Amino acid sequence: MEVICELMRLKPERVKDYVELHDHTWPELVQAIRDCGFLEEHIYLQDNLVIVVMKCEDFQDSVRRLASTP
Repeated sequence: MEVICELMRLKPERVKDYVELHDHTWPELVQAIRDCGFLEEHIYLQDNLVIVVMKCEDFQDSVRRLASTP
């Protein structure tokens, strides 16, 4: 099991857009993420810092599979 933590800084003026996009995530995208091997994903937002924690068996394989999903 791999646990990956990704940090991103958003431009302060784009934080609202980021939140709105994630509040209305397409169900098909959520299913594709699961189908590609991501078991859990948690997103935290502190001001303009985004912290993403993901669990999967093989991160590189899951990313490759997700990138090839239409």
